[in-house]
Amino acid sequence: MIIREATKDDIMTVTKVSTASFQQEALTLQLPERDLNIEPPGYNHEAMTQYMIEELTCYVIEQDNHIVGAIVLALTGEDYARIDRVFVHPSVQGQGIGKALM
Repeated sequence: MIIREATKDDIMTVTKVSTASFQQEALTLQLPERDLNIEPPGYNHEAMTQYMIEELTCYVIEQDNHIVGAIVLALTGEDYARIDRVFVHPSVQGQGIGKALM
């Protein structure tokens, strides 16, 4: 596994991984109404992914040269950050990828 900072070239792939991850979670939980903690705003839009990559701090994790997950951080000073979102493609969940991102 390789963890690296995301680039503009990753926008489409990161959006696909985000969409697959958050949609799978929503399907699994089958909540009666949309929960923004499960399906965060813009999780399936390239414009939001572009914003996160360009304006926040976004790292991707690659496995076999494919992006399989990402973590987005909002830096709040020199010593602190807030985890905005973390997601792993459903096909590779349970393999320690999310833990590696953390």
